[in-house]
Amino acid sequence: MTNEEDCGKNEVWSDKKERCIQKAKIIVKQTFDIITEESSKIGDFSESGWEDEEGKEFERPEDVAEYLEREGVIEASSSVFHPGVWYSTEGHMDMYSGETRIDSYHISNAKQEEEKEIYDMIFKRRK
Repeated sequence: MTNEEDCGKNEVWSDKKERCIQKAKIIVKQTFDIITEESSKIGDFSESGWEDEEGKEFERPEDVAEYLEREGVIEASSSVFHPGVWYSTEGHMDMYSGETRIDSYHISNAKQEEEKEIYDMIFKRRK
């Protein structure tokens, strides 16, 4: 192999390695927080953890932004972009238990410019 034309669909040419390498996939991992009446009185979550620690893989930033919007993301962890920002849903209350659940989505394995593109796509669409 000598150039990018020789690479497969899910590969890119690496000048440094002088061969085709697997395209890096953007991974979105999911966490959750549960708030009960009791935990809210002490300003804490009653439970929190990983919903999906392995994460879902995406090829393009556009796919990530669409996924996060479908999941109901309404806010970022920061009003100003920075690498590592995460995205959260509005709390949803279970009418039987009274517990409120908030889901958060964490992007990994993305380049900084891809993270910024995702951030901009989500929040510029809302203006």
